[in-house]
Amino acid sequence: MSLLCDDFVIGRRKHMSSVIEEKVKQLQGDVITWRRYLHQHAEISFQEYETSDYIENELKKMEGMTVSRPLPTGVIGII
Repeated sequence: MSLLCDDFVIGRRKHMSSVIEEKVKQLQGDVITWRRYLHQHAEISFQEYETSDYIENELKKMEGMTVSRPLPTGVIGII
């Protein structure tokens, strides 16, 4: 019985790994775009108002994401 459970768990992990890998591939282009934008629009530390706005807007585009701004330069995204 334990062997069956172990096989199930291993199979489930492999499935989840492939699901995560596929999601990473889907987001790769977006991540590159975000990085380029943020590097082209650098701001002084603790004054990242435009950066925070950008991140908030990008997170709001994601399905199932709850976004809050506890501070002017702080953004929290919860899946």
